[in-house]
Amino acid sequence: MTTQVIIVLILTVIISIISTLAYSVRIVGVRTGRIAVSFAVFNIFALISRTANSVQAPLLAKTIERY
Repeated sequence: MTTQVIIVLILTVIISIISTLAYSVRIVGVRTGRIAVSFAVFNIFALISRTANSVQAPLLAKTIERY
């Protein structure tokens, strides 16, 4: 595998983990009663996940066009 494919694979794993953590933070916030804090942390995680996704998309497109 090329280096770009490995980078895209790692970014995909990170995006999936962060998305899962973001939703788990919302559940924990409801259970503990700290809803405002959980929504803030959820928004931070979602922003990181979406930023990583926007970096990943051009790398993947470039790799696919090359082959």
